[in-house]
Amino acid sequence: MAYKHRREWDYHNPDIIRFSRREYNKTLITKINYITNLVHRGSLWGGVDTITIHPSIEALFYGEWYYDGTRMLICRYQVVLDDSMSRDVIKLENKKVLDNLIVIPRLLEEGNPAGDPLFPTINMVGIKECSQDEIDSYIGELGGYIDIINLPEFV
Repeated sequence: MAYKHRREWDYHNPDIIRFSRREYNKTLITKINYITNLVHRGSLWGGVDTITIHPSIEALFYGEWYYDGTRMLICRYQVVLDDSMSRDVIKLENKKVLDNLIVIPRLLEEGNPAGDPLFPTINMVGIKECSQDEIDSYIGELGGYIDIINLPEFV
């Protein structure tokens, strides 16, 4: 499944004097939140709720914002460990919508007073009434990836 949203995160701490490794890893959370906002805007039904990573990079999340007992990140994202994932990619998905996809929101131009972007008219269309291109395009909005660049072997 190919998701639309993709960003990079550099493992190397550019300002080692100001940020510890643990503090710098918080910038990864910022990237996750950014993609979550893009997913929310594109899906119209919420942002990312599931993060899938290779088990060897789980340590990037350790800190006060990650509890490995439940694998929850900032009490908002479920972290799934998958050995088949590449070590340098983090997959982000809105699994709640993906697993229960029966309707797709469609923005309508007519009926929207003066084309107001703050209050668009949305029509929910059953998935059986949508073309495969519409379905694929919508599913592409439901997730994203973070590519970790400069990831050393020992992490």
